[in-house]
Amino acid sequence: MKTNIFLLVLIVFIISLIITFNVFFQQSYQSEMAEQFNRQQLLIAKSIAKNIEDEMLDLEDDALSFARLLADRGLDSRNMEEFVNNAFSEIREDIHVNVKILDNAGRLRYSSASEQLSSGDRAVFASAVKMLPGEVQYLDMLSTDKKIVMTTAIGRYQAAKGIIIIDILVDAINKKFLAPVRSGIRGHAWMMDKNGTLLFH
Repeated sequence: MKTNIFLLVLIVFIISLIITFNVFFQQSYQSEMAEQFNRQQLLIAKSIAKNIEDEMLDLEDDALSFARLLADRGLDSRNMEEFVNNAFSEIREDIHVNVKILDNAGRLRYSSASEQLSSGDRAVFASAVKMLPGEVQYLDMLSTDKKIVMTTAIGRYQAAKGIIIIDILVDAINKKFLAPVRSGIRGHAWMMDKNGTLLFH
C-alpha cells in the first residue's frame, strides 16, 4: 500500500515537473521569438530611415548644383519650366517636390505648381535670405503642412541672387518608402515625428 502511494506521488511529481519544464521552455521560446522579431523590425526601420536620408542627400546635391547653374543662367522666366524639370527629373520621378524660385527682393520668379507665394513662403524667405551659396537649410513643417522645406541660396560664391524653396511632401515619402512595407498579414509601417505625432500608418 505504501509502495503504491509512493509510486503515485512519484508519478504526480514527474508529471508536474514535465509540465513545469514545458511551460518554462515555451515562455523562453516565445520571449526569444519576440526579441528576434523586435530586432528584425529595428533593422527594417533603420534601413528605411537610411533610404530616406540618402534620398534627401541626393535632393540636396541636386538643389546645390541647380542653384549654381541658375546663378549662371539668371532668373528670367524664359524656358524656366524646362530648365527646372531637367534639373530635378530623376528626383521628381521618385518623390513629388514643389520648387519655387525667389529673387533677392522676395518676388516669385517661378513655381513648379503654379502657386502664388503663401505666408509660409514669405516666412521661409525671411529666414533664408541671408544664406550664402552652398548652404542648405531645412524647416520642419510636418505638423502644420505635412511637408519639409529645403532652401538654398542661388549663386556660386559670396553674392546670392535669390533663393530656391523646395517643398518635400511627406505623403510622397510615405508612398515610396513606407507604403510597400508589410509585416505579416496585418502589420504596416508607421511614421512619427520627433514629438510622437503620427504622420503615416
